[in-house]
Amino acid sequence: DGELVASYQRMAARYDTCSKQDFATWQVATGISYSKHALLLNAQLLEAQVLRPISQFCHDWMHGVLQGTAPIVLSHTLEAIPACMDINNFLENYLQMFHFPKAWKASHVNSLFTKKRVEKFKKASKFSCLASEILSVYPMVRHLIHVILEPQQMCTEACQAFCSISEIIDQCHLGALCKTTTRNSLLQAIEAGNQAFAKAFPSVGMIKKWHWHLHLPDSYARYGHLPSSFTCERKHRTISSYATRLQHTQGYEIHLLQQVVTNEILSLQQDDVFPNGATLVKPRKATKKQMEIISIFLPEPCEYAQSSMCARLAQGGQIFNEDVIIYQKGAEWRVAQIQFHVQLYGIQATLVQVWEIQEYHLEKQYIKCNVSNQFGFVSLSSILFPVTFAKGNDGAKVLLPYPIYAKASSR
Repeated sequence: DGELVASYQRMAARYDTCSKQDFATWQVATGISYSKHALLLNAQLLEAQVLRPISQFCHDWMHGVLQGTAPIVLSHTLEAIPACMDINNFLENYLQMFHFPKAWKASHVNSLFTKKRVEKFKKASKFSCLASEILSVYPMVRHLIHVILEPQQMCTEACQAFCSISEIIDQCHLGALCKTTTRNSLLQAIEAGNQAFAKAFPSVGMIKKWHWHLHLPDSYARYGHLPSSFTCERKHRTISSYATRLQHTQGYEIHLLQQVVTNEILSLQQDDVFPNGATLVKPRKATKKQMEIISIFLPEPCEYAQSSMCARLAQGGQIFNEDVIIYQKGAEWRVAQIQFHVQLYGIQATLVQVWEIQEYHLEKQYIKCNVSNQFGFVSLSSILFPVTFAKGNDGAKVLLPYPIYAKASSR
């Protein structure tokens, strides 16, 4: 930390004495992009001795993995699959069979594999999509590998490279959020993933973001979580929504800033902005039909209740009606489909259709269920995750999140 602060001070001195060309050379030599407005030159912060540019630094796994290495692995894996399978056309249809949690807004991801999009990717030599789309696509492709490609022993090394980076994504995402990930488990997954890619695609150069992977386990150990820029990226939507509607063109920037800040202050003044536990989102008086359903499960008629089609989980994220969830029942977990959420007598609960687990395939990260006619209420706080699923004549297939399959596989 001290060395870097001192180096920046020397750069500040050179900035006033060196020619523009010499200073550019110094920036390259020291690995510093200089700015006279940088925090490392702030006198008050330096005096307070709170600037620690090395020990406070961490890599953003969203840009490093989801917008860096993961699309590259996906692209090369699809290219490695024999042409006779026509993998892009297959995936375009295959992804439509699955239902994603509504909060993911991922029902469109099959369009990433249309002929027009694929041609665009080939011209750019890059699979280009949003980080959230990668999160939705990766489990689908991994499932395809487990149930179709692996049994036929097709492009085994490419499949291994893909499954390896899938585990890295799982550990960085839900694994870190739920504290299932450890420094050692993440380091092992990253080293295996980097080696698997180099083995599967030896002629493909590895960009610097593969080196970023190796910093993530230490960051996780240092901070206890892996920060990502998802939240910062979502803020663009708030600003864009005001910018699009803004009619005041004189002093546009300052007026936009005033609108956004005012809206944020107003939002923070609302009650329960940051609830401590699971809660209903915008609950309303339950409809007559909902009241009739609720009364079936009560010993006496219910006079008033609130309901909502959306709820926010304690660990973050929203769940909606028709989402399939994994919930806690005692020391075990169960699967069910949400009908609606309700608040009754000060208790928040969710009416669900219970699914019976028929087959466990934990090594392939999925289970098979029977969609029963059993309904009941579960505590809102017992809900763990929304999951991706597909229904068929022989039942339903549910893809398991990392905290579930990792714990179950380790037993």
